[in-house]
Amino acid sequence: MGKMKSCVKKNWFWLILILCVSYSVVGSTVHARLISVPYMYATIQSAIIAAKDGDVVIVYSGTYKGKGNTNIDLLGKKITLHSENGPSTCIIDCENNGRGFYFHSGERDTTIISGFTIINGHVDMGGAMLIEQSAPKIMNCIMSYNSANQGGAVYIDYSCKSSFLFPLIQFENCIMNNNLAIFNGGGIHYSAPCSISSLILTNCTINNNTACNSGGGIYGTMLPSSTLSLYSTRLRSNVAFVDGGGMYYVTSCASLYAKDSLFVSNVACRYGAGLYYSVSCSSSVFENCTFSENIAGIDGGAMYAEGSGPYVTQSILWDDRPSEIGGFVLNASYSDIEGGCVGYGNINAPPQFIDPLNGNYRLKPESPCIDMQVEVNNPSCDADAENDETTDSECTDIASIDIGAYQFNEADYFPYKSTSDLIQWDYRADDTFYWVDIYDTHNVSVSKNKGVAYGENLHQFSLAKLKLTPGTYSWKVWSPSIINFWGNMTNFEGELTIK
Repeated sequence: MGKMKSCVKKNWFWLILILCVSYSVVGSTVHARLISVPYMYATIQSAIIAAKDGDVVIVYSGTYKGKGNTNIDLLGKKITLHSENGPSTCIIDCENNGRGFYFHSGERDTTIISGFTIINGHVDMGGAMLIEQSAPKIMNCIMSYNSANQGGAVYIDYSCKSSFLFPLIQFENCIMNNNLAIFNGGGIHYSAPCSISSLILTNCTINNNTACNSGGGIYGTMLPSSTLSLYSTRLRSNVAFVDGGGMYYVTSCASLYAKDSLFVSNVACRYGAGLYYSVSCSSSVFENCTFSENIAGIDGGAMYAEGSGPYVTQSILWDDRPSEIGGFVLNASYSDIEGGCVGYGNINAPPQFIDPLNGNYRLKPESPCIDMQVEVNNPSCDADAENDETTDSECTDIASIDIGAYQFNEADYFPYKSTSDLIQWDYRADDTFYWVDIYDTHNVSVSKNKGVAYGENLHQFSLAKLKLTPGTYSWKVWSPSIINFWGNMTNFEGELTIK
């Protein structure tokens, strides 16, 4: 009997332990809830109030207005707030009374906003978003027709009173267009005079914004050691009534880095239509960027700098007015600069954009900016400066690169859409010789005896080799050495449509 009681006690112990562990596991699993608007909660703000860290709030398609759907406060919560079907169908209309979002509770990148269009914001700072002492992650958002005294779309502020350390603010796949700042920063106003911080824009479009003072697209004033980085970002057709149509950047020693980015058709009434830059000690770099058709009223169509200018490499500066550079001597390499520039690998030749009048700054096949020969470090080379056995020539390799914001692609220049990017046929033969013929709807040959292929099995011919106008075409593949057929030739004719 004593043994039975002992056994029962042990069983109860393990049962309670299992229940406790199960509760813990289940509790952690159900903690990440899915909360919907407007079906579970009537407004976006009420859903956020109900949410806990780790929850996901999904906002269904529609236009959201009024109290609870504007001036939205994330309350410092580590949640994801996203729309059902993206920004085109989920709109926050501020009705010229307030803004879309307000971050001020120390949010980090665990607070994510994705998939909203914010329109008609009208406030003192940050027409669509105000970010103070916080660093949320903003993705797939559109901010249009907003206005503010500072930061027509976004105002980011890290004041000298802040104890918020090393913030990293990220915008990915966002569009800011047609916003207005009465003073500075038509698109973004980034102010970090006392805090070391970083702002990263990736694949963003900032266009048609206006600042009645400076920084039509972006206005930045930062503490030394802060960074502003642009990756595959486009600044187009922004206007500053004073300086910096595309970007105005003033700091003592902070870093600006732009990669694969475009600065085109921006306007400044005084200096620096593409970029106005005032840095006393610069570590800033523009790599694979394109500046074109920017217009400054006085000087520096592409760039104007006071103090130390940025370093430019593998970039294009062309057709900016009244000059490419103003206020400083450009340090550049492997770049195409109108008027010429002293520097290793620089050229002075029209870059041959496909269609700049319609905003296409990709390269034609004949562009001198394609396959430029550059020296790159050899990673296998011993980095020891005292290694006398290795010569300088052995420490470098020659690489071919395309300069400017876009790498050359045949499909960009021949923008067809067809049933297949390639004409392909399957035929097993012995060193057989093939022709590809293309005919229009009237059976008139538009491209005859094009393409040669040898060998056996699957062969292909790239349509990008042909400069065909839009229309419907038929194609045939044939061989003069048909006597050498080893098997049946398949998929040897078809149709394609170029749009």
